[in-house]
Amino acid sequence: MKESKKVLDTRSGMWCIWNPKIAKGVNSYEDWEENFYEDDSLLELIKEKLFVPINLQNNGALEFIIRIAPQKILSEREAKYLLTTSNNYLIESDGILNVSGIEYIEETINESHVAQVETAKNIYLVSIDIIDWKKEPGMTKEDGSPADGALPDLIVHLNTLSNDVVISHKIETFKK
Repeated sequence: MKESKKVLDTRSGMWCIWNPKIAKGVNSYEDWEENFYEDDSLLELIKEKLFVPINLQNNGALEFIIRIAPQKILSEREAKYLLTTSNNYLIESDGILNVSGIEYIEETINESHVAQVETAKNIYLVSIDIIDWKKEPGMTKEDGSPADGALPDLIVHLNTLSNDVVISHKIETFKK
């Protein structure tokens, strides 16, 4: 198992996991808008296994753990505070995957806003867990921020593909 942790922000209401090849030639807002503004463009990228939405319809900064393992792994503590799990998606990696707010998809990576994750070249099964870390006693400071040792807001799982999984091609990431 390999994992990385990073706080990532968005002002668009959507984070995402993306293959860097979708950002080729995206160097301005006009380029970005042409490629990623319309849902139809995003749906096509989802079908091509190059983009996975993390569509929370909420702005802000959240802590992510990106976990690469043969199968989905949650600790007992994480499972206890699991709020919900996303639909399953597929993403193809050429050795690097990025996680960021959708507005940070650009050819030139802004490292303060993008988590770059080294992976094997593979097609991964992706699911995202929302963790309700605030429910864990002692993990919220007086100002409402997470205490040291608090669980992350989200866990992104990149797992080996299995045959018995239903795959989503929707913009709405989480089951309702």
